[in-house]
Amino acid sequence: MTLDTYLKTTSDSAAALADRCGISAASVSRIRKGEQNISLALAMTIERETGGKVKLADLAKALAA
Repeated sequence: MTLDTYLKTTSDSAAALADRCGISAASVSRIRKGEQNISLALAMTIERETGGKVKLADLAKALAA
């Protein structure tokens, strides 16, 4: 599931997820839109904080090269 789909289909908010991940809500917005690369560590944190609904593979395009 993409991060965008996760946030649209759950009661979790971008702000709450951002807080749990230690990033800004603006960063979550950019990640959702594919406008920001992320580290492997952040991808793993997102996977954990979404209860595994957003997986590393779903975030692969956002991973920094």
